[in-house]
Amino acid sequence: MTADQIGIWLERHVPPLFRSRGRSGILAGGSPYTMVVTKYRFRNNRSAPRQKCGLRSAATTALAVLILVGCASATPTPINSIEPLVGKWSGTLDQGGGLQLFYLTINPDATLVATWGLNWNNGTITIEKGVASYQMSPPPREGTFRYYPGGRPSLFMDDTFFSFHAVMNKGP
Repeated sequence: MTADQIGIWLERHVPPLFRSRGRSGILAGGSPYTMVVTKYRFRNNRSAPRQKCGLRSAATTALAVLILVGCASATPTPINSIEPLVGKWSGTLDQGGGLQLFYLTINPDATLVATWGLNWNNGTITIEKGVASYQMSPPPREGTFRYYPGGRPSLFMDDTFFSFHAVMNKGP
């Protein structure tokens, strides 16, 4: 392969960003290969302008951290009756693999029907001291609910013994 062929290949395959803006030509005492390498050497990043970190970006970062800390510290509402939980819930389920669609129906008689993938579980809900617990089968599962009221209420299901974490919103 000649130097011209190498140069043509480099022009077709090396993005302009990585090409040198310097002179191209045979360096003193160099060879045609040196010319090609000199013409298409990678530029260092020192020539790029430095990005200024001003007050605006620092304030944006501080606000984002504040929002994340505020959301993480939200406490669930105590559940004293079945009424806020009654209805159809839909969301996602994490069992350690990928997320799956999860559907939960809670009835006024404190029974539930949960479906995800090919699974269909029936169960019951008990409420004691502001904590709602569930038991469902098959296979046997039990855990607690965390309820967050608001514009669109959220419900979290966490299993006591297995990797089973569902996040749902009320509605279709």
